[in-house]
Amino acid sequence: MERALGAEDAESYRALDRQLVALSIRAWFYSPEQASTYLETYLDLAGDAYNAALVSERILGSLGEFAAWDRLGAWEAPTLVLYGYQDFEPITQAYTIKEWAPQTRIVYLNECGHYP
Repeated sequence: MERALGAEDAESYRALDRQLVALSIRAWFYSPEQASTYLETYLDLAGDAYNAALVSERILGSLGEFAAWDRLGAWEAPTLVLYGYQDFEPITQAYTIKEWAPQTRIVYLNECGHYP
């Protein structure tokens, strides 16, 4: 995908993005059946992957890393973190957020992947 983007080969990028989403979407849901039925809807809602990559590379890339992690402790508003038990991301992330922002409430959802 990086080579296609660098070569400004929009059609190859879009085809590779579709393949990547088709593989990745399996980890987003608890149910593989749900994932497969959502693929076309996701691709429609996501819009043009090539244009999104251009924006991300040229604009969002200039913003750098999120640099406010050390200031999360100053956040006083109630915070809710929803976490799927079957998420591919490590569950320790939820506890780390709670350490940084103690007012955080963590709710775990069973039979749930990355997207509650």
